[in-house]
Amino acid sequence: MGGQTASLDRNPSLKKQRVGIVALLALALAVIGYLTFEINHKAQLFGQPAAEEHLGAFRQLSVQYAFLVLSAHQASSDPVDEFEKLRNEFKAFHSKSELLSASQYYQDLPRTHRLKLNINKVQKFLSENAPLIEQPNAKLETTLPNLVKDLRNLQTPIKIISEAATNSLIASPQAENGLTLWVYMRLALLTTLAGFSISLAAILIARQRAARATPSVEKDAQILRPESLAANAHDAVLNLSKDGIIIEYKNNAEALFGYTKEEAFGRNIEDLFIPPKLLNRYRKELKNFTLSAIASPEHAQRIKAWLQRKSGETFPAEISFQPIAPKERSRISLVIRDLTKEKTKQKNIINALNIARQSEQQKTAFIATNSHEMRNPLQGLLGALKLLNDTDLYPVQKRYVETMDASGRMLLAQIENALDVSKVNEARAELRADPIQLDQLIAEVITSHAALSDEKGNEIRHQWVHSPAPDILGDKVKLQQILLNLLSNATQFTRDGKILIETEIMTQSPDAIIVEFRVRDTGIGITPDRLGRIYDDFETSNQANADFSASTGLGLGIVRRLVDLMGGQLSAESAFGEGSTFLFRIAFKPHLPALETPLNLARFANHLSPINILMVEDNEINRFILQEMLKLEGHHVTEAKNGKRGVEAAAKQKFDLILIDISMPVMDGIEASRRIRSSGCASADTPIIAVTAHAMPDEIDEFLAAGINDKIIKPIDRRTLLEKIRLYCPQSAPKQDPLPERDASGKIEILDQPHIQDILTQLGSNKLQNLMQQFVHETDEMLKLLEPTDAGSKGKLTKETIELVHRAAGSAAVLGAVALHQKLNMIELAARSDRADQVSHLIKNIGVIWNKTQSELAASIAQKAR
Repeated sequence: MGGQTASLDRNPSLKKQRVGIVALLALALAVIGYLTFEINHKAQLFGQPAAEEHLGAFRQLSVQYAFLVLSAHQASSDPVDEFEKLRNEFKAFHSKSELLSASQYYQDLPRTHRLKLNINKVQKFLSENAPLIEQPNAKLETTLPNLVKDLRNLQTPIKIISEAATNSLIASPQAENGLTLWVYMRLALLTTLAGFSISLAAILIARQRAARATPSVEKDAQILRPESLAANAHDAVLNLSKDGIIIEYKNNAEALFGYTKEEAFGRNIEDLFIPPKLLNRYRKELKNFTLSAIASPEHAQRIKAWLQRKSGETFPAEISFQPIAPKERSRISLVIRDLTKEKTKQKNIINALNIARQSEQQKTAFIATNSHEMRNPLQGLLGALKLLNDTDLYPVQKRYVETMDASGRMLLAQIENALDVSKVNEARAELRADPIQLDQLIAEVITSHAALSDEKGNEIRHQWVHSPAPDILGDKVKLQQILLNLLSNATQFTRDGKILIETEIMTQSPDAIIVEFRVRDTGIGITPDRLGRIYDDFETSNQANADFSASTGLGLGIVRRLVDLMGGQLSAESAFGEGSTFLFRIAFKPHLPALETPLNLARFANHLSPINILMVEDNEINRFILQEMLKLEGHHVTEAKNGKRGVEAAAKQKFDLILIDISMPVMDGIEASRRIRSSGCASADTPIIAVTAHAMPDEIDEFLAAGINDKIIKPIDRRTLLEKIRLYCPQSAPKQDPLPERDASGKIEILDQPHIQDILTQLGSNKLQNLMQQFVHETDEMLKLLEPTDAGSKGKLTKETIELVHRAAGSAAVLGAVALHQKLNMIELAARSDRADQVSHLIKNIGVIWNKTQSELAASIAQKAR
């Protein structure tokens, strides 16, 4: 009830009515008060106490009636506080009526039919409402509207009884003693005025009570009113019968559909507005939504559909279904909104997104192509350096070659930065899990900057804060790029100063090692206003001059992207004129023990027999480098300068392996591979390996679809090349796979004795014995899984088994079991490439190697521990 009262008070119209009621009742009471005063005055003047007494009794009854009406109005507005007052006023009116009816003057009134009838109405009102007025507040509230109505009906009887009493008094002998006629005429007129005021107040009370009692009904009616559903003037409103016949057609309907009211009235909505080809589909939906709207009138049902104008044009629309009113559920109101503009906007947005995506794809393709063109000559240089490094060099020459090789690789990484930015922006960059020795990685980065650092008079060094980190697993290339860009930035803005790379282990657990890297310099520093923008692309220093050359502005942006990609945190501190510090933290996985050791290429090559290889490559430098690598291993190489010539060469003879470039003139490597596979020629089943400078995920899928078996990323690493040859050309190995190595006396070399001595010195005999026991247990369990359970599973390893082989190979490397390590490495490579025949061949004599490894390792540890 309190909420309803508040709602009433907020309605300006009802509030004005309430003020009017109070004013009318106040006027009526004022009139009655004035009459009381004047009659008392006249009675005193003329000495008529009896007349005054009798007339005052009737006057008090009218006054009490007015108070009762006022109390009923107040109870309607505020039931909680006014119900008790209403009861008291009713009792007072009832008491006055009983006293008056018992008086002799009342009995002497002339009983006309009209007077009797009105007296009975007053008595009936009192007898019917006396029990009701004593009800609890909740029940009284429900009967209050009837009480107000009865009070309004009682106004006329009270007036008639009062007039009868006045007329009787005027006609009595006492009137002739001095009470003049004009006084009583005024009394009658003013009484009528008071009665009229009370009657009007009662009517307003009833209207206000109805407005307060049914606000939710009016609100619901307003919600269900069709016009209230139309959110704007462009919506059409249709009222339909439950059968879909149009009975009202208004608002913007004519403009929306093109039909006049006369044309639409009485027609079925299906005939006018539903496209014929969609009629069967929509008919059932319209029926279901109509039934739902009738069943749940409080919830508007909305659908989106294609409608048709008179011209035959179709357009998208939103249709809202709802009953016209709660009691008229057989009629449905439809509000129809044209969605053409919304659909056009949506289409424009989609088109803009597609254009943006195409632009990004074109940009990525452009960067990839240019990256390929820039990398080709650099790869030739790096390949030549590798070949040079394998020759007999003086120590100083070897150092120069290694420095050039490190610098060339850093330059290659810089060229790839632009491609990395594109990949990261498109969320296509992938993280690797490479074994990383941080000291070695940072040393390579520093070495690549040695010449530039010396030129600018800078000293670059690296130091650990507290203890160094063990080997870790992470993306080595991306970590190199981060450090390379930060060091390049520091070198660029530092002259005759110091650059320090600090590394510190922040937290270490069996699952993660968090390392913080700090690159500090004593350069020109960064002003505070630029510190927040330094990671933006193409943001360059405005302090660049002859001493400090300007940069492209991409380096720090790449750093930010790569640190984010690796899940790290990046920050910077700087004091202008004093220097800067860049910090980043990255969580790595531990790599204990190290899972990889460098493969002895000379030993590995001894296992390979010469094979015939077709090399399809358009770049002369790349052809030279690759051919030299292959000829050093004794292989026979046939060259083809483009894809078309490669297809022709493959058709002439059977090759053991095809190495093919992807980006070539005349015919690219993908199309050439596709034609070789589909031609049925002599080399149709020959393994094909793509030799490419870039291989994105979608490109790799295209390689596989064209029949390419694998890829090698340029610059070509000799170790990787030999592994691929061994993997895809088992015939290059001896017919009987011997034990991996023999020393000069012909004895099989199972262990790396110097390595075992090193780890014994570091760990001690007890720890090494414990490690040996764990190694034996893990390897025994792994070897059981290599045994085939049936003929169909021969050589086929599960993913879990391959991981165990990988782990055992790493443990073998740590303990110096070189023969077992090499054998397990080859098994892993073959298994990951789904070469079941190669796996089956490799595991034949692994038991012999394992038995010799156990016995020799145990004896060696025992002997060295003495």
